[in-house]
Amino acid sequence: FTARLRDINTSEGDAAPSEGAPQDLTMLGPKGLALPAWHPSMELDRARREAEAERRAQRQAMFGNAEYWDAYYADPSGAAGAEYTEEWYCSAEALDALLPSAPAPYQKALILGCGLSPLGETLHGKGYGVTCVDVSRVLLSHLEDNAPPYCTYALADARTLPFADGGFALVVDKATIDTVRCGADGEEGAAAAFKEACRVLAPGGSL
Repeated sequence: FTARLRDINTSEGDAAPSEGAPQDLTMLGPKGLALPAWHPSMELDRARREAEAERRAQRQAMFGNAEYWDAYYADPSGAAGAEYTEEWYCSAEALDALLPSAPAPYQKALILGCGLSPLGETLHGKGYGVTCVDVSRVLLSHLEDNAPPYCTYALADARTLPFADGGFALVVDKATIDTVRCGADGEEGAAAAFKEACRVLAPGGSL
């Protein structure tokens, strides 16, 4: 469509346009038919879209808070079930073919933001000793009560890992750095988490 500005004549007797009203535009459609370029309903639709975008941003911002994840894993449909597992983005089974086997028996692997994924079992099957970290105390309490012998757990923020340099042959992040990015630190937080993952990775290791 081609837009043109309609001439507005304010001769004596004409009603003046209301203050703040949009300019009167006309859209020329097929065969020169005049179509309205603006209607009050368009403003309502725009307001609804903006409100939904704001709600979505608020939900995403919560992902960066440990309190959010404590409440999330306190949900009876989640961490309360000892056999319950949960995956983000893709399954541990799907990752199995992509992840390298341990270069030597029981070299250490680190899972950032382990959640309820059975990825630890997958890595154990590849010959690793597995360390899992998460920011949720509620989750870790549940995991430690049901911990398999091949996994150890630690309360830790991916941005400030409590491990020495070069201690892990493999570091796995599955959605955690993305989650950190949703928090108050944004891109800086995500960059810090990535830097920490590189710091604790052994020379020649895999991230």
